[in-house]
Amino acid sequence: MFFFQDVSCGAWVNSASEPSGRAQYIAWFRGVVTGYNFGNPGNQVPLGRMPNGETLSLYIDKYCRDHPLLRFTDAAFSLVRELRDRRERR
Repeated sequence: MFFFQDVSCGAWVNSASEPSGRAQYIAWFRGVVTGYNFGNPGNQVPLGRMPNGETLSLYIDKYCRDHPLLRFTDAAFSLVRELRDRRERR
């Protein structure tokens, strides 16, 4: 998987003051969900459920508060599981 040199939650927190860096992280998250859908066509994450940029940022903020020693990129997989599971419960 391709991602950033520093994927710590600290890097995510510091990106709040760098809009262009934050935008790259958000685009990466959307790409992970797209890749998940491509790799798992029988178990899609509905793209209409993908949060907008602001909500996605809040989700990652919470993930990093709850798991400060993990990588912020791990939040992408947590989000995929949550969106997929929410769809399966319907």
